[in-house]
Amino acid sequence: ILAMKAATSAAIEGNLDGVLGADPHLVESVKMYLTEIFKSHGAVCLKSPLLRPRPNTKAAAKAIIGGPAVLMNQRGSILLLPEDLTAPFARAVGRGGSATSNIKRYDIGTVYHKSTVDGHPKETLEATFDIIQDDPRIRGQQLEAELLLTVCQVLNLFPITRNASTTTMSFPLDLKAPFWYIRLTHTRLADSILELCGVPSKEPLRRLCLHMLSCFTSPPPSYLTRFLPVPSVSSSRRKRSNSRHTVEDESKKKDEILEKFFDDLVRTYGLEAFVVENLQRFFNICKPLPVDPHEAIQRISVAVSKLRLTNHEAHPDSDQQRRLNREITKHLKSLATLFQILNRIGIYPCFGSSKLKQQGKDESGLKQPLYISIDLGLRQHRKHFHGQLLFQCITISDDYLNHLPDDNGQESHETLLTTGRAYKIAEGGRYDDLVRRSRPPGNFGSALFNEYTAASIPKCAGVRFSVGKLIELAYLDSALSSTNNITEGLLISDTTKFSLIKHGIDILRSSLAHPFNLVQSSIRCIVTGVNALDGADSFDRFVVASRLWAEGISAEYVAQSGVINSFIKENREELQGGGTNGWLAEDICGVCAILKIPFVVIVEPHLLKDKKSVRLRRVLFNDSIDTSLSSSSEHCVEINNLVWTIRDLSDKNSIGVDESAKEEPRDSMMLHSQANNYNRDYSNKNNAKPDVECIYYIDNGHYYESRDKNLATSNWKNVKKTTKIIMKRGEDFVSSLVNKETGESIAIFAAADMPFWALRDFGSCLMRRAEDDQSASSACVEMADRYPAHKRSIKALGGAIDAYMRHNSF
Repeated sequence: ILAMKAATSAAIEGNLDGVLGADPHLVESVKMYLTEIFKSHGAVCLKSPLLRPRPNTKAAAKAIIGGPAVLMNQRGSILLLPEDLTAPFARAVGRGGSATSNIKRYDIGTVYHKSTVDGHPKETLEATFDIIQDDPRIRGQQLEAELLLTVCQVLNLFPITRNASTTTMSFPLDLKAPFWYIRLTHTRLADSILELCGVPSKEPLRRLCLHMLSCFTSPPPSYLTRFLPVPSVSSSRRKRSNSRHTVEDESKKKDEILEKFFDDLVRTYGLEAFVVENLQRFFNICKPLPVDPHEAIQRISVAVSKLRLTNHEAHPDSDQQRRLNREITKHLKSLATLFQILNRIGIYPCFGSSKLKQQGKDESGLKQPLYISIDLGLRQHRKHFHGQLLFQCITISDDYLNHLPDDNGQESHETLLTTGRAYKIAEGGRYDDLVRRSRPPGNFGSALFNEYTAASIPKCAGVRFSVGKLIELAYLDSALSSTNNITEGLLISDTTKFSLIKHGIDILRSSLAHPFNLVQSSIRCIVTGVNALDGADSFDRFVVASRLWAEGISAEYVAQSGVINSFIKENREELQGGGTNGWLAEDICGVCAILKIPFVVIVEPHLLKDKKSVRLRRVLFNDSIDTSLSSSSEHCVEINNLVWTIRDLSDKNSIGVDESAKEEPRDSMMLHSQANNYNRDYSNKNNAKPDVECIYYIDNGHYYESRDKNLATSNWKNVKKTTKIIMKRGEDFVSSLVNKETGESIAIFAAADMPFWALRDFGSCLMRRAEDDQSASSACVEMADRYPAHKRSIKALGGAIDAYMRHNSF
């Protein structure tokens, strides 16, 4: 069944973001999790225009591998398909003026990249969350911190159920998967530092310098080994290799690479000696930066101060030097403010945070990053997030620190991503400059029309999530967890503690290495026959399924790849001749329990034709306990009461308390109709007039049944009239119990600490004294003498009855 789903997905969608044949239900569930988080921040779904004109620049004319996909319209204009969800939205914000200056929006859609073989563009599923704000009193760092908070929420609510025994990272804190870290920079800060060093603004030279900054100043995840106990890391590395590189060896190797890099700068690009000396001073101080972001900013500030002294001696009182000093100070302060805001809202990196070191745990409820790596060389190729903050959120495997490569300390963030040992799940930052490129000149979009004004650029921040990487992370987690869960199930020595009903489904799901913990099935009921989903009785199943659809309950009655498929036919002749498929209803119930489909309706043609009834079986309880083999979980239900019974069982069993809260939003297409139908069912049930089927009237030692038509009695007319009156009164009384619209109400009194016999005798005594005594006090006195142990309860019950009678003027 799972293989058929994967085959169908692969045939229709192809290779989506590296996941071939991803389960469509899993994709929808991940999108649902992201949407709930975005909506919790007040964002609304806004779709950007699909196409935009290609900019008429030399950079756009260059053929970039993996660039945006282009197409030509009938007039010969070259248009761009969205390579990400940020660029078309930024163009709409730039051209929208003041109407688009205060927005929180999200979008989940497909983006397109140029194919390397000139075929169909490569498609990628992406989710974005953007904040546009033009209020000058709101700092841009608040928007940036909210984006990083969103990433923490995504990884926190991403329900990865990794057991502690599968996590092999030896951290001093009690951390749980997935492990991730933040890689960020301020693009103008790095440009200003290179300009302060005297590096020319040539693009190839700047790109090379930024690459070296990223490799030598930004600490990679392997740098965290310095914070771990030596035996736990060294022992695992000795098993893998006979040699162990110390910190001094790695530092010496990096020094050799840097010397070679400086020599190449002089020979190839002809840099002056003082420029190389400035770069050497900066690298010597910032190689590498600390994992504590505040200490890293302080280290950069010290390096910049030494560069200022050197440049002041060569060029005293230069306007350019003063401008660079102001810009660098401003950008460093911006980063420091961001880290302070992150601490205020409860985001503390696991390494480099004194608060978390003191507490030893996280109390904010967020999924905290391992550390924050300031990477001055980080750049986006198309420079959509450019000019201010740029960050990436990268996840690493659980056993990353135990399987470090012998690369002489040359590992970097880029090598991690290219080798597949890490996943870039999110990327974001500020794109004010991207909006500025699309802003028309003059007072377009401004509120002032009587004078020439330039429309202000709002603060624009956004983060993009790679949905495909999140799905790939879920599959990887399921594959790693399956072996451990199966082993735990097999290692149970005491067989009396192992229950198939309690543990069987979880172990079976884990053995399939499928992320069932993420999948939220959209189908609540499978309508099957005695011979499973056989085509012979498909029409009867269709009739039953149509009843469920009409009342807002999702159901399926045929075999198809989206729900249940790949039932193997016994032979080709049976398939052509309409034979059965060899499956039974019990097999369907077991499959539904694995796939988290809670109900199965078994349609038997003779039962449906003669009694208008079907068999309803609840196969799932609390999402993990299988009741498919329990006889108490099956009910014979009339077709008219099927919808009400399913909803009643759903309310009683709740399919898990938390599951019931998620059950309603699952069928997004039926959200409002389902609620209306639910209320309609209850209103019809409440307004329905009860039918008294049979009443026995007793008179002079004889009884008469109301259903008798022809009785040879002299007083039959009187009996018939009396019976009708009794039936009418009985129906009215029963209606008053269930119908609140009649205006009548019934008071119910109960004493929990009184036995039934005492309560029955109290009621009998009360009714005997009803004509003589309009109070319950006499009955209380008599019953208190008979049942002295319950004297206080009888007295309280009598007082409640008297209060009710006085309130209703009896």
